[in-house]
Amino acid sequence: MGSNKTPYTLLKDINHVLTTGEGWTDEISRWVADDIAKSFGRQFSPRGERARTLRASNLGTPCRRKLWYHINSDFKPQSLPASTLNKFIFGDITESYILGLCKAAGHDVTGLQDPVVVCGIRGSRDCVIDGMLFDVKSASSRSFDKFASGRLRDSDDFGYISQLSTYLFGSLHDPLVTEKSKAGFLAFDKQHGHIAVDIHDLSEDLRTKEADVEAIKKGVLEPDPPPRPYEPVPQGKRKNPETGKQEPDYTGNMKLAANCSYCDYKYTCWDKIRTFMYSSGPVFLTKVVREPNVFEVDKA
Repeated sequence: MGSNKTPYTLLKDINHVLTTGEGWTDEISRWVADDIAKSFGRQFSPRGERARTLRASNLGTPCRRKLWYHINSDFKPQSLPASTLNKFIFGDITESYILGLCKAAGHDVTGLQDPVVVCGIRGSRDCVIDGMLFDVKSASSRSFDKFASGRLRDSDDFGYISQLSTYLFGSLHDPLVTEKSKAGFLAFDKQHGHIAVDIHDLSEDLRTKEADVEAIKKGVLEPDPPPRPYEPVPQGKRKNPETGKQEPDYTGNMKLAANCSYCDYKYTCWDKIRTFMYSSGPVFLTKVVREPNVFEVDKA
């Protein structure tokens, strides 16, 4: 690794590889191909029932009620649709490619998929680049913007930063990880092809990590689930007669918030959800004031 290569020059160095082709070798091509082949082996292996255990990857889940259901509920989540599985496979392919670019850019890429253990909870991190732990994410343009603009901590719906700090906490005694208080995301905009390097100071997260994990472990052993952290949100908007602006319509239909709509346990957690299929995808209504003029998938 050149002395001028650091995590903070990573984006510039990757863009140089992309615009000039310099640094990419047959050896890197073979490495990327081999890594993609390994990911195919993982993704297309027989899919049994998902294990009901805590993993480092789900410790960052913002909803502890979801974790409680994951451990305690008899509900068996439906098999994931082919489109969702396809997105997971695409994400793995993207990770191999992005890390190949990092290698071509002259950066030190180590610690790939190394195991970590945090308070007895096991997981595996993505990689270490130039001594800093990184997680690779492929994202929609809307989600990517949070990484590119440094706003992820302000709107971290899926607990990515908590997940990242968990991996760093489990790697603090690893000699490969020389940066002990910061870690980053390598994000790829799968719609427009942009790449972002988003580095976070996790000092405060690390100070409370052990206590947070122990609280999660204790919480999933409680006899009852914790309260819901999310409330339904308005499905539509209405014009405010005083300001003339469009505002959320709390008098109309109410739907599950984004985190709840993606949850496997939404029908267990919420009563009387009605599912309507819009052109943009299913909408899960908790209150129906005006009957939607679209196909109703399920009446709960």
